[in-house]
Amino acid sequence: MFNLTQKKMKHVKMLVWLAVFALVAACKEDDEPGVDLATPTINPVTNVTTTSFTANWNAVTGADAYLLDVASDAEFTTYLDGYNKRIVASTEATVEGLVPGSTFYVRVFAQQGDVISSASETQQVSLESTLEAPELAEATDISATGFTATWSAVEGADGYLLEIATDAGFTDIVAGYDKLEVSETTYAVTNLTAGQTYFFRVYAKGGEEISPASQTREVSLVE
Repeated sequence: MFNLTQKKMKHVKMLVWLAVFALVAACKEDDEPGVDLATPTINPVTNVTTTSFTANWNAVTGADAYLLDVASDAEFTTYLDGYNKRIVASTEATVEGLVPGSTFYVRVFAQQGDVISSASETQQVSLESTLEAPELAEATDISATGFTATWSAVEGADGYLLEIATDAGFTDIVAGYDKLEVSETTYAVTNLTAGQTYFFRVYAKGGEEISPASQTREVSLVE
């Protein structure tokens, strides 16, 4: 009986020792600091041309690479091909082969192994255009429901894009006039609201390239 009890005690002690060892090891593992990457600071883009630009950012301690996003919208839903978290080994990248006059949004993440930092702030870049902005004339033929917009022809353009809004910042675009494609240099605008004030501007278009916007004109319709 004594020998059996002694064996049981040894067995219990062994189990207790193993449990304590596992607990200590777990505590040490928990105390070890994890990877905590800082968010990169992105700088304004440089070397902007008609077809390229250079994105650059500050180095992050501990990072072994960076992930670069370039999109055509500020929400990053439409990425430039090849630039959805593109791996970059240095702190800059030149993006080339772009359409003149395009606008892009850029952000970057730091990476260490499988760990990825939060996104940097977003930088916006508008490429230079080879097309000149149209010269927009004052509205004519103003009525209760519309007016006529007229602008100068632009060399190299194969069409124009007309924008009309109820505010000078063009945040409230009139339905049907969000860069409406027009083939000529004049357009009769209709179906507007009597007495309402509108703002309008136009862009030249050549293939996929879009010029800078013309000046903005204001027109108040007849009551």
